Amino acid sequence: MTAFLRTGLIAGLLLATCVGPVAAGIASSSNAPPATSAPSTPPGITPEDIVLAPRTVAFIVGKGKWDDAESVLDTAFKSIYAAMARENVRSAGVPMVEYLDSDDSAFSFKAMVPIQGEAGTNLGPDAQVGEGPSGKVLKFEHRGSFDDLEQVYNRIDNYL
Repeated sequence: MTAFLRTGLIAGLLLATCVGPVAAGIASSSNAPPATSAPSTPPGITPEDIVLAPRTVAFIVGKGKWDDAESVLDTAFKSIYAAMARENVRSAGVPMVEYLDSDDSAFSFKAMVPIQGEAGTNLGPDAQVGEGPSGKVLKFEHRGSFDDLEQVYNRIDNYL
């Protein structure tokens, strides 16, 4: 796995724990992950080495400006959960984001929700189904608001 993809997965796992509560308010169905409220992650926590098993995900590829990142990702997850609800597909884990490319003002991403289903599942025009990221990654967990994310990204930069 290249360093760029590994960084994207790290950031994706980071946001997975943050976006989960945001996505919980998106759909009232059992497809949405449960909302949780937890204190912000204290600075300086060492990441966890984990291995992601291959799994099927519903996903959307998109892009946005960093100033609008929260609303862009929120909209992406709303679309995924709506497509899942229409097709009666259930989630099988917390949502995650893989950053595909970025610069100082914009980013492209793959927003994903693990699902109970197979890669051939059809979610219509709003979302696709495929295999999610797998392999060795570093997990930086963030519990708290989007306002605190810059500190966590700085921790990732310092660690790498």
